[in-house]
Amino acid sequence: MLRTLAADADEADRMMADFMAAATSTPVEVVKPAEQVTAETVKPAEDVKANPVGPAKPYSADEMPSVALIEAAAVAFDLAADASRRAEQTKRKARKTLDRVPSGRFGRASVSWEQSSRQTPDLEKIAALLKTIGVDEIPCATARQRCG
Repeated sequence: MLRTLAADADEADRMMADFMAAATSTPVEVVKPAEQVTAETVKPAEDVKANPVGPAKPYSADEMPSVALIEAAAVAFDLAADASRRAEQTKRKARKTLDRVPSGRFGRASVSWEQSSRQTPDLEKIAALLKTIGVDEIPCATARQRCG
């Protein structure tokens, strides 16, 4: 699949704008248009140190996105992670207050408490059951094995 550099730059600009809008929930300008990216800002592949753990499904050479698009995705990921952390902090602070409030109506807010339906496995009972059928060791899988 051959594309021109200009087409890649336009695509990267559009993706960057989309990523930024999604990460900040407001339309924003592209942080650095692709035409302003210089050779000094792009690290050649041979300068990048290989991480012993790689992606589960790496791109093939034909599928590999442009450097500008990868850069845009990395910026968007960082912005979204920051927004997520801020949201979690706000949630924790609000929950700390609400955890001590009884059920009732408070201005426009209505607070109610319900029994949780969340169930967690009882590992001791599972281990005992497995032992009764002759399984001494509980089989476990790594996160990568479960997700891959």
